[in-house]
Amino acid sequence: MRHNPSKPIADLAKGICRAPAVSNCEELSMDGADACKRCRRFFYLGGDGDCHYRFMWVLWSLLAVLVTLVILIIVWVVDLILRKDVNPHGVKQGLSQRSKRRLHMPKSPGNRKRRLWPKMTNLLREMVAGPGLCLHFNFQFMVIIWALLVALGWVFLAMMTDSTLFYLGTRKFGTALKNCILVAWGYETQQRLMPAKVGFLAWVYVITFVGCILHSIRQLRYYQLADFKNKTMKDYAAFITGLPHRMATSEWRRS
Repeated sequence: MRHNPSKPIADLAKGICRAPAVSNCEELSMDGADACKRCRRFFYLGGDGDCHYRFMWVLWSLLAVLVTLVILIIVWVVDLILRKDVNPHGVKQGLSQRSKRRLHMPKSPGNRKRRLWPKMTNLLREMVAGPGLCLHFNFQFMVIIWALLVALGWVFLAMMTDSTLFYLGTRKFGTALKNCILVAWGYETQQRLMPAKVGFLAWVYVITFVGCILHSIRQLRYYQLADFKNKTMKDYAAFITGLPHRMATSEWRRS
C-alpha cells in the first residue's frame, strides 16, 4: 500500500495487490477494504460499503405485478380447460366453418370437394392467396439469398486477404497487461485491414442496389404475368339496368 496507494488490497488468491472491487462506485475507499465512499447516481451507500440501487423497490413491484398476471392467466386457462362442454353441436359447427374458411385448392374435374393445399406447396409460384402472397415470399427468399451471399463474400475476402478477419473483435480480455496488448493489436490490425473492409462494404452496397433494381423489375413482370393468366376481382364488372333515363339539361334545370 505504501508503494501503490491506489491498490491497497492484498489479493492472496491472485497474488497481487488490487483496487477495491465495488460496483457502481464513484469514489472508492482506500482503507484496505472493498468499500465505497460515494456512489453513482441512482445508487446509495449501504452499511456494508457497497452501492445499492435506489429504486429497487420499483423493480420488485413490477416483478410482483408480472407474477400476478402470469398466475391469473394460468388460472384462466385451467378454468377454460376444466369447463363442461354444454354445446357440442355448436362447437362442431364452428370447427366446420373454420375449416371451410381455410385456403383450399381449386376444384378438380370430377371432384366437387376442394382439398387443402399440401404443406410442400411452393409459395414462390403457386397462387394460393393471390399474387401479393407470391410477391411477399419472393421478397423473403431474396433477402435470404442476399444474406447468404454477403456471408460467403466475407468468407472469401478473409480467405483471400487475411484470416484475421475471421476472429477480429472476438478475442477475450484478461489482465491489464493483456488488455493493453489486445488494444494495441486490435488498433494496428483494424488500420491495416481498413481498405479491405471499406472495399467489401462498397461492393456490398453496389451489388445490393443493383440487385434491388433487378428484383423490383422481376416482381413487376411476375405480377403482370400472373394477372394475365389468372382471373381476379378486377376482371369482373357489374351492369345495372332498369335505371331511369337522364333528363335533358333544360328539363333538369326547370325541375
